[in-house]
Formats: sequence, structure tokens, C-alpha cells
Amino acid sequence: MSANKPTGKQKKSIQKKVDWKALEIVHPDAAGIDVGGSEHWVAISPDRDPEPVRRFGCFTADFGRWRAG
Repeated sequence: MSANKPTGKQKKSIQKKVDWKALEIVHPDAAGIDVGGSEHWVAISPDRDPEPVRRFGCFTADFGRWRAG
């Protein structure tokens, strides 16, 4: 069995910086949710809440906190 080794030079990934404030807001009432295996992160617009990013657990009881704020 042969090992998969890269051949030749590898290019480094070039990441472009994005000016997030310049992006058009399409749905101002929408939240961003990152669903994970042990926790979920929810983000809303910073002008809507003093704590715009929050972490929640993955159990049913934790989901009630999403609405309660």
C-alpha cells in the first residue's frame, strides 16, 4: 500500500479580508445559528441586543432559552 504524499510544491491558501459592514443586509430579522454536537451558537444584529452572540446547550431544556433571551 502506498502512502498518499503530495508531489510538487503546495500553494498556501490566500484568504481575502471581507469588509462585513459593506455587505448588504438581505433579511434584517434573521439570526445566524451554528449547530454543533455539544453546543449551539446564535447571533443576531448587534443593534438589536446588547449580547448579540449567545451559546446554548444541545438539550431540549436549553432550547427554551433561545426564545426567552
